[in-house]
Amino acid sequence: MKCQICENNKLIKILDLPKFPFTGIFVSKPLKDHFADQGLMYCEICGHAQLENFISYDLIYDNTYSHRGSKSSIATLGNDFFYNFLISIIGEKKFRAIVDLGCNDLYLLKKLSTVSKNLYGIDPIWKDQNKSKVEDIKVIGEFIENVDFSKDIGVLPDLIISSHTFEHLHDPRGQLVKIVENSSDNALFIIEVPSFDTLINNHRFDQVFHQHVNYFSLSSMKKLIDLSGCEYINHSFNYNFWGGTMLFAFQKNKNRKKHLESFYAPPRVISNIKESYKIFKELLQNVLRRINVSPNRKYFGYGAAQMVPTLAYHMDSDLNFLECIFDDNANKDELMYPNLKPKIKHLSEKEKLKNKDILILALDSLRLIIPKLVDLSPRKIIIPLDIA
Repeated sequence: MKCQICENNKLIKILDLPKFPFTGIFVSKPLKDHFADQGLMYCEICGHAQLENFISYDLIYDNTYSHRGSKSSIATLGNDFFYNFLISIIGEKKFRAIVDLGCNDLYLLKKLSTVSKNLYGIDPIWKDQNKSKVEDIKVIGEFIENVDFSKDIGVLPDLIISSHTFEHLHDPRGQLVKIVENSSDNALFIIEVPSFDTLINNHRFDQVFHQHVNYFSLSSMKKLIDLSGCEYINHSFNYNFWGGTMLFAFQKNKNRKKHLESFYAPPRVISNIKESYKIFKELLQNVLRRINVSPNRKYFGYGAAQMVPTLAYHMDSDLNFLECIFDDNANKDELMYPNLKPKIKHLSEKEKLKNKDILILALDSLRLIIPKLVDLSPRKIIIPLDIA
């Protein structure tokens, strides 16, 4: 009940999500009770949002959790955007040691091999790999909270990067303070997180899920930088990734000046957030209305993305009206989501979509999917939400 950024203890509940499904999990047969009660809390002081209930890491990142950055075209493009933003900040500067917090499958860190000879990656996906080094990168298979930076890394890094990790942390402020303390003087930080502001602007409440504990606004992220003892340098938005992500560059600085209140963006008012959610629900209900108008037509999903269970949840549906969900990933063939009816089918032949009615489910890859779908000649393409 306490804000993870400014520690305000009078948060307001803006979403109630009973029996909320887990995401990123694909199984060969249905699983019962694969959900947990959830809610979204909001801080009117700093504009930060966070989950009401923090689910055990071991439960939501079990061995069926499948997200890997380099296996996702949208994540790869996102990492390339991150790299270009980083280079715009550092120029040709070289660093003594780089640490990637949440390195995933090392795609981003490998791109920085010319920036430093000492590369460290931290991510629990390496926990059972029995590897201490991968292509000259030292990997630490642990959650950030369990890492002893002085012991496990052994040097004070001067460049710390993190792409889509801080939204997962149960104590982002405490962890950032710890990391700042274990970095060199004037260390540079580049951190990317999804934007709560664009989530509201785009009516994308399907992006609220158990793995993302924190929902940073421009206001709350600037507040976090300030409270960690660092100095803001610059920020940028990537509107083509996750509907809108924020990238921040800031620096450890003992002599920094405290920011004035005018530095922070004003927090959203509650009525604005609730109106956005109302629009979101209406858009999804209109999808079902369009499908129910033609009950004798067969409908097929396209894109077996991580977030399909939350989209279905807000539609109040188990997607039983879909014959199957087509996906380009052959590894998902004949799998399914724990709580949804249709199976996933690998899309290997173009004629599979000819004259079919398609409901796009992978909304965060929409810009990549639309041209491909048009080429596959379906009869109808339904887009659940208005996405730029």
